[in-house]
Amino acid sequence: MIFMVEVVEKDAVFWRAVAKRAAQVLGGLFLLMAVFFLSAGRIDLPRAWIFFGLYFVSLLLNMFILLKLNPEVIRARSEISTGEMKWWDKIFGVLYTVFLFLMFIVCGLDVGRFQLSSPSTLTI
Repeated sequence: MIFMVEVVEKDAVFWRAVAKRAAQVLGGLFLLMAVFFLSAGRIDLPRAWIFFGLYFVSLLLNMFILLKLNPEVIRARSEISTGEMKWWDKIFGVLYTVFLFLMFIVCGLDVGRFQLSSPSTLTI
């Protein structure tokens, strides 16, 4: 299979878009970490650190693959525009964000403060 790679001029504007997208993604990761650990009430959770570390590695891998194969995607995703979105896409985006944060809040409360679920004995 041959990949068609579009040649994108990697000028200063492009690298600003890359930096902007990286800041957006890392900011989101740090926000999710803060929500999780604040709701857990503690930071001594090795499995959570492993999860967030693997998530960070996957974000880096994604960035390098997109820079190599389709850098225009990074430029496009660095710009947030809701003008062209359909109304149901806007609703979906809001609901997705709310439930994503709720998931990390509930997980943090479960593993940290209330310990409602029993941890598995499987180790990495």
